[in-house]
Amino acid sequence: MPNELLSIPINSIEADFDDFLSPDSNKRIIFSGPFGIGKTYFLDKFFKNRKPSYLPIFLRPVNYSLLSNEDVFRLIKYDILLQLINVEGFVIEKEFEFSGLEYANFFIGENKFLILQNLLKLIPKIQSTVDGIENLSKLIEAFRKGKKEINDDSDLKMLFEFQHETQDNFLLEYDHVSQFIADKLEEIGKLNSSNEPLKRVLIIDDLDRLDPEHIFRLFNVFSAHFDLVNYYANDEGIKDNKFGFDKIIFVCDIENIRKLFAHKYGVGVDFSGYIDKFYSRRIYYLFHKNSFEEYIAPYLENKFSKLDLGQTVRDTVKAFLQFLFQGNQLNIRDIYRLTDLHLSAITTKDGKFKDGEGIILLNKLGAPENSQLKNYSLCTILYIFSHHFGSSSILKEKIQNALISADSKEDEYSSYKFGEIMPSLILFADYKKHRFQIKDNEQISFIYLDYTYQITGGFENRIYREGLMWFRINLIPNNTKISKGQFLKALSEASINIIDAGILNI
Repeated sequence: MPNELLSIPINSIEADFDDFLSPDSNKRIIFSGPFGIGKTYFLDKFFKNRKPSYLPIFLRPVNYSLLSNEDVFRLIKYDILLQLINVEGFVIEKEFEFSGLEYANFFIGENKFLILQNLLKLIPKIQSTVDGIENLSKLIEAFRKGKKEINDDSDLKMLFEFQHETQDNFLLEYDHVSQFIADKLEEIGKLNSSNEPLKRVLIIDDLDRLDPEHIFRLFNVFSAHFDLVNYYANDEGIKDNKFGFDKIIFVCDIENIRKLFAHKYGVGVDFSGYIDKFYSRRIYYLFHKNSFEEYIAPYLENKFSKLDLGQTVRDTVKAFLQFLFQGNQLNIRDIYRLTDLHLSAITTKDGKFKDGEGIILLNKLGAPENSQLKNYSLCTILYIFSHHFGSSSILKEKIQNALISADSKEDEYSSYKFGEIMPSLILFADYKKHRFQIKDNEQISFIYLDYTYQITGGFENRIYREGLMWFRINLIPNNTKISKGQFLKALSEASINIIDAGILNI
């Protein structure tokens, strides 16, 4: 495999998401995954491959030039309008052509000139563009003609100034812009090129990267609409979704939203009761099933082939990466950076560990003073990962979250493929029983996770009984089967014990 960026094909995930999205009853979706897992890339490819059936409107509010007191939903409305302009069937000259009589009749309602003026004004804040200079020129020309007509008529000028002044104090969120969008979506969505109803989809991306005030302002506007449809008399036949979209997809890491909600409203406030309005069936997690073994493992082998890490270190790195990845605590970018940057940073040009790396003091875990352990694979990995994430406390939280997300019953009664590194994990996972107080050639038996193991160890310098120590653990019997749940428990307990002891100094 060439030395290239890590990527995962999305074909198999597309089929699964297609089955999930297709039912008409699935009108609202929370599409969740950690940063860097590929949510935006996946959705962009998914809808490009389904153009005849869907009209996707992608919003990325994190790109807006927002002030703290500016309404994110106002920018969203004009962002939607800006994207509709580029949809086939939207004729700028027709939509923004108006007469003095039309302006006078509808200055309190659908004032298209005011919509046009605000659209041009807010394009820099939305940080978006109109596809093609021709469309932008048509917008500017329509604005120029409308402005001239208003300025040439004193009555129209007075009406325009009145509405312009009152719009900033308009108390209802659903205004002439909202109605204009709803009308255009209704027209566009009647038939597609195959003479079938076109499903109009609003995708709000990177939601959890907004300022919390803007996140919950946005959520609350949608929530008010859902309440209006579902909990109050709906004599006017209001559509299920805002603006009449067939489906709305909120793209985020739901765990980030959960934390922000707790910070804003308090840990005792029911998050589930709040968030379940925003999905019709269940939260969809972008989880690349089986992708680790199929795509990531070969990528790792290619990287490891250039570093003389030793088989135990390689197996443990792979196991740890898989644990965090499948627990939604590690993304593709993390794996690339960890293997490409951090592993190489602690090795010499010939792939050996640099002198002094990986040495830890065991006295913090109960061993005699000046007791050391060198290049213990799990400690080395934790040291690298802690640097990557910024601190050992952040890594500890990720380990705990990954264990909660893990399917511990998978492979419950078969030998787990990482069972051969289980003994090296037990050394720290069950350290409170032996405290590294092992005399030379002494063999002691303990029970961990219902399995008996024997530990042997001592100092490399038997005369002074200080400095580097060695340990060996044997499971009894040697062919003991290790389930995935047992392995993950040992991996997480050993890692947390090392972090809590403070022996990494990070």
